Amino acid sequence: MLPVKPLKFVAIAVVGALGSALVMQSLQTDPAADGIAQGPEPMRPAHAEGDELVSGALVAPQRRPAATPEPDLFATTLDLADPSADADAPLLRFDAAPMRSDAEACAQTLTLSPGPAATVELSLASECHSGAPVRITHDALSFSERLDDHGVLEMSFPALAADARVTVTLPTGETLRADARITDIADHARTALVWEGAEAFALHAYHDGAAHGDPAHRHADAPFDASTPGAFIVALGDPALDGAARAEVHSHPRDTAQPVRFAIEARQTPDSCGRELAARVVIDDGASGRRVEDLSVQMQGCDAPRGAFALMPVPQAARVASSD
Repeated sequence: MLPVKPLKFVAIAVVGALGSALVMQSLQTDPAADGIAQGPEPMRPAHAEGDELVSGALVAPQRRPAATPEPDLFATTLDLADPSADADAPLLRFDAAPMRSDAEACAQTLTLSPGPAATVELSLASECHSGAPVRITHDALSFSERLDDHGVLEMSFPALAADARVTVTLPTGETLRADARITDIADHARTALVWEGAEAFALHAYHDGAAHGDPAHRHADAPFDASTPGAFIVALGDPALDGAARAEVHSHPRDTAQPVRFAIEARQTPDSCGRELAARVVIDDGASGRRVEDLSVQMQGCDAPRGAFALMPVPQAARVASSD
């Protein structure tokens, strides 16, 4: 005898099949045509007034064509809706940009070239140090400057040596070096004043016996003398930088017999009062050779009038030698 449980499933299956056939027949028969009395309207779902009833059938969504891959971006495109697709195929391959080294990520260049009147033309670029202070050293000169917002500095300054080597020290302590050959340096006499910090020093040059305040009196605020072509004073270093190294350099053509007298100003300020200030003077006058002199000055107490200053003559007055 067959088990009872399977027979129940068979009976249910037979009844279900007969019921489906009857339903299909009734759907295909027009009751009105057969004279069959119609029953009440079938129940419809309740809806708010004004709502639109939408009837429809479920349809299989159309499969969207696979997008065309970008060149060199996809190694294999796998259609996940396609059962025949190789499940072991790689999906994507990303061609990433090559990693840049630290040196490439922070490009740094220092170039020098000779300029007019025995000057050095400097071009510095350090894109990852935009706005940062740098220290520039050449021979006995040292001064602090600031890179612009693009990490660039372009400037010129008088050379103190024919073989001009320049070292730039970055905020990280890293240094850049470059050289330039200054062929006309022997045609120019140089006097330089070098110091550090907020000390209020200044270099003054008096051409051809000029007194203080005369037209031939040269200083950083009046750097050029129309009566002496080729003579000038240039100020180096950004005074807005804390502890900045600074310098002022006077240049004068050697082929002029005009005498030049120098003096150093030390001004009384809230930062300098009551202190002993130190500086260095570099002199190459073309007659007695080159020499370097250290100097110091004791400033008055802070109760002294602000703005007062002392003028100290350079230890040995420089005189430009005539080439005749």
